[in-house]
Amino acid sequence: MKSWQKSMMVLVATTGLSIGCSPNFGEFQLLPDPAAQAYEEDENRFAQEMGPADDSNRDNSADTELGAAPEDEEEGDVESWDETELSEVDCSDGLMNVLLGRPASLDGVFFTDGWPSATTPANPTSLATDGDFFSVSHEWDIDTLWWSGSEPFIVFELDGSYALESLVVQADDNDSYLLSYHIPGSPADEWISLYEVPVAGGWGMQVRDEYILPDFAVADAIRLEAGLGDNLYSVGEVQAFGYALGCEPEPETLSDCGDSFNVALGKETVLAGSFFY
Repeated sequence: MKSWQKSMMVLVATTGLSIGCSPNFGEFQLLPDPAAQAYEEDENRFAQEMGPADDSNRDNSADTELGAAPEDEEEGDVESWDETELSEVDCSDGLMNVLLGRPASLDGVFFTDGWPSATTPANPTSLATDGDFFSVSHEWDIDTLWWSGSEPFIVFELDGSYALESLVVQADDNDSYLLSYHIPGSPADEWISLYEVPVAGGWGMQVRDEYILPDFAVADAIRLEAGLGDNLYSVGEVQAFGYALGCEPEPETLSDCGDSFNVALGKETVLAGSFFY
């Protein structure tokens, strides 16, 4: 057997942390692989024994065919989408109610089958996004956005794309509602479920607890429609909190991580190659 033909086994006891628990997570540097270094040394030794390669008949055009860049081409001429688009976003506002002041589009028939005391709001398209809530137990059909049946719905067009984080809704107490969002660039009639507004206790208009989304939802429009209830629905205020796209914060790293430990302790060793001969 020649000296460069060897089989190796490297046993490593690795001390580390769970992913996300390193104090400098995101700044890891790859350490040299002992097995790979030994293999490279054997390759170099083999090359020395075999002598220099004869490149006199080598076809250098293959480099270009395989995609080698011309020598005079400079790097950094092409900017990524994130660099060109997101660099222009103004993040000074931070977390904000992205629906505040946005007009509503009422699709269907509204303000029917109310009580004798019912009144129609003077500003139906801006009522639900003016930032103000009705008093607790305000009558469901007095100056609110109210309707009957499950067909009508309300669409709020945003003035751009936002990463939504949480939602707050004031609506009639004994009904549920469904909020959906539209992804920028997707078909106009494609809506994705965002939040099912639950039934609340009490009477009349009630504010639901703030709903925190499990992940950011990138949207350029939000739709509200009736869910289950008594077939008489009303909404007083809808608020959606989020960030201008590209300004949302990074997810928090894990906090309760404990001490470092040997992640290879007790793990089965897999032997690849020829051993014990």
